[in-house]
Amino acid sequence: MVWNLLKKNISVAQIAGYAVANLVGLAIVLSAICLYCYLRSAF
Repeated sequence: MVWNLLKKNISVAQIAGYAVANLVGLAIVLSAICLYCYLRSAF
């Protein structure tokens, strides 16, 4: 039911943009965690 509503109101470009934004956000969070761990072990 929810998917039918989404299918009518959302274009492929919007889904692609949403996916890209999620991946970019995930990359930023993972980079921040890696940097934090690296700096914490350095000092």
